[in-house]
Amino acid sequence: MDPRWRLPLVISLVTALVVIYLIVQKPEITKQSASALKAVEVEVLQIQPRDYEIVIQSFGAVQPRIQSAMVSQVGGAIVHISDNLRPGGFFNQGDLLLGIDPRDHETQVALAQAELEDAELAYQQEEARGRQASLEWQQLGLKEPPTDLNLRRPQMRAIEARVSAAKARLAQAELDLARTEIVAPYDGRVLNLLVDVGQVISANSKLADIFATDHFEVRLPITNAALPWLKLPEGYTNTKSTLQSNAVTLFNPLVPHSPPWQGHLVRTESAVDVKTQQLHVIVEIPDPFVAVSERPPLKIGQYVQALIRAQRIESAIVVPTSALYAGSYLYVVSEGHLQRREIDILWQGDDELVVDRGIEMGDQVVLTPLGQMSSGTPVTILSTGLDPDPMVTESALHD
Repeated sequence: MDPRWRLPLVISLVTALVVIYLIVQKPEITKQSASALKAVEVEVLQIQPRDYEIVIQSFGAVQPRIQSAMVSQVGGAIVHISDNLRPGGFFNQGDLLLGIDPRDHETQVALAQAELEDAELAYQQEEARGRQASLEWQQLGLKEPPTDLNLRRPQMRAIEARVSAAKARLAQAELDLARTEIVAPYDGRVLNLLVDVGQVISANSKLADIFATDHFEVRLPITNAALPWLKLPEGYTNTKSTLQSNAVTLFNPLVPHSPPWQGHLVRTESAVDVKTQQLHVIVEIPDPFVAVSERPPLKIGQYVQALIRAQRIESAIVVPTSALYAGSYLYVVSEGHLQRREIDILWQGDDELVVDRGIEMGDQVVLTPLGQMSSGTPVTILSTGLDPDPMVTESALHD
């Protein structure tokens, strides 16, 4: 045989032998039924309709309902500052908070009083001259009636104006003297103090920042999805709202399990935020400084978490949010097999969601995280939980 053909012939023979071996030794393929596949172990929740109260969560900062800049209306040297006017101090309406040296203003009162007495004397003298002029005109026996000038009536009116001006200057001097004592306009607390004893101030000088302690407010943004569930206290020009405001529970998110504060939704803002397109509502907290065991008082600017009690849904289908996949479907167990259910969501919170369509009473919703699974996969139920019917309490809201 020609040596040139020997190598190709050997390769062809080896290839043929390998193919024959693979055909003879091929593995036998057996099909397993679905029942023979290993079942997935899952925990399920058996759905029982229950009444569900929607709780809307938001965050905001505490701000006073009334905050004022205390400004002097007269000038002078500060001679007294109450201890209650120091930063953080509390005061009651009518308390003397700051005193300005009154001596200059007492002098102005004395000068105004003297000016008034002088004007009143001139008035009496001019009044006497007027009577004398009238008497002399009668004694002359003239037929024509006397003019106002003959009876000194213009002079009398000028003196009357002088008396009125003197009275006004005295009233202004007495008012300025009274303003040397600055009293509290309401029950409140001091935010900061800008002056001290011995400092000479002018009129309209800012002295301190104060705020009222009867109520605090919190401005809360509300998502558009949450708005339909709230009874908003909207204002109208031709009618007064009679809706009962939503109760709000507020607490400090930085201090877990601290006693909460209670408030109510009192009004909405008149405009939607241009950047976020969200509406802001105002929550009012009454008596924020009333002592409660283990609860620190609220502070201006403090960041708080708010839970707003909204509408109650009767016979709601409620499932944990963790059981939701891709925001649109759940897994349920039907006759021992996994089944994927597309759902419509009526409301979704952080921990729970309310199903509008797709789940019914008695369905067993899978709670075990599965990822992507095919419908028809056999499952073994490890445990079955019943949907509870919890009451919404302060502690439940706080936790």
